[in-house]
Amino acid sequence: MSDSSLVAFSDAGWISDPDDSRSQHGFALFYGGNLISWSSRKQKAVARSSTEAEYRALAFATTELIWVQQLISELHSPLTAPPIVLCDNLSAQFLSRNPVIHQRSKHIRLDYQFIREMVEDQSLVVRYVSSQNQIADIFTKAVGTSRFLNLRSKLMVRSRT
Repeated sequence: MSDSSLVAFSDAGWISDPDDSRSQHGFALFYGGNLISWSSRKQKAVARSSTEAEYRALAFATTELIWVQQLISELHSPLTAPPIVLCDNLSAQFLSRNPVIHQRSKHIRLDYQFIREMVEDQSLVVRYVSSQNQIADIFTKAVGTSRFLNLRSKLMVRSRT
């Protein structure tokens, strides 16, 4: 990551809550390699597929990216390249570039159009990241101790002890 790059890791845990079947989404946002924003929330609607949950997470992370990008611009330090969102779902990544709305994606039309237009205008780049390198997993899934410690170190968060 360059000094002026804006990169978000976006992830979703499909049907994270067994009681209401809602998914969890989260992101980690880095500016110049430094963690500046993160979030983890339960999605407001039930996702019919993991792709839908991931795509909604992608839209959520992109909203934060736009806000931070505008803030950086107001501080007279514009980005030299479009922000990047890293996602570990190939179907969600494909949807971000696909100009056709399929019958199965009509219920997420707003999120679809929002991301699609930004990708088409080249003001956003959506890239695949392997699940092993998905930093946002720490916000969306139960992970083992070694994975937790690894992800925590990638977030540059240290234990107080």
